[in-house]
Amino acid sequence: MNNTKIHYVYNIIYPAIILISTIIILITVQWATIPNLAQLISFGLTLTSLFLSLIAIFFAIFSNFSALKSTANLEETSSKISNITKELQQTVIDIGEKVTHVSSSVTGLEKSVEKSHQELLGKLSQKEQIPKATNTISSAASTKSMINNVEVFLKLSSYNGLLILYACKMAKDNNISFKLSDLKFEDYSYGFIVACFAMGFVSFTYKNNTFVVTGINTDIDKHIENSILTRTETFSSPVKEGYKKTLEELKKYFKS
Repeated sequence: MNNTKIHYVYNIIYPAIILISTIIILITVQWATIPNLAQLISFGLTLTSLFLSLIAIFFAIFSNFSALKSTANLEETSSKISNITKELQQTVIDIGEKVTHVSSSVTGLEKSVEKSHQELLGKLSQKEQIPKATNTISSAASTKSMINNVEVFLKLSSYNGLLILYACKMAKDNNISFKLSDLKFEDYSYGFIVACFAMGFVSFTYKNNTFVVTGINTDIDKHIENSILTRTETFSSPVKEGYKKTLEELKKYFKS
C-alpha cells in the first residue's frame, strides 16, 4: 500500500465510517426512555476524564524519563568528544614537536658530516704532498711493480671512483678547481679521493668545499680515460648509454 492509499484510508474512509456509525446510533437509541441519563453521561465523562488524566500522567513521566536519559547520553557523548578532541590536539602538538626535533637533528647531522669532511680534507691538504710514485722510484723493477699496482687499482676501483679520478685529471689539465656537488658526486667521492691522496695517486688543496688538483700519478693520468671506456663496455645497453652521457657531461664541464 502506497502513501496515497494510506492517506485516504486513515483521513477519509475511517472518519466517515465512525461518523456515520455515531449518527445511526444517535438516531436509533431512544435517549428519553433511559432513566438518569444525565447522571450516567456525567459519570461516564468523569471516568473518561480520569482515565485520560492517568494516561497523560504516565506519558509525562515516561517522556520526562526518556528526556533525562537522552540528556544524560548527550552529555556523556559530548564529554567523550571533548576528551577525544583534547587528545587529538595534544597528539598533533607532540607530532609537530617530534618532526621539528627530527628536522633539527638531520640538519645538525648534515652540518656535522660536512664539517668533518672539511676538517679531514683540510688537514690532509696542509700536510706535505706525497711525491708522485713514478718520479721517486729509482729501479726498473720497482717502477714496473708500481705500474702493475696502478693497473690493478684501476681494474678494481668502482665506476664512480674512476669518474672522480678522471675529474681530477681534467681539473689538472685545464687548471680548473671544482666542487663535488657541482659534479653531482655523492659523499662516497670524498672518501675515495682521500684514499687516492693517501696512496699518492693524486694531490690537491681543499678549501671552502673546493678542490684544486696540484698533481696526479703519471700512469693514472695516462690510462684513466681508457679504463673508464673499457669498464663502460661491460654494462648493458641502457646503463652503458647513461654512463657515456655522464662522461661527456664531465668533459664539457672542464672544457667549457
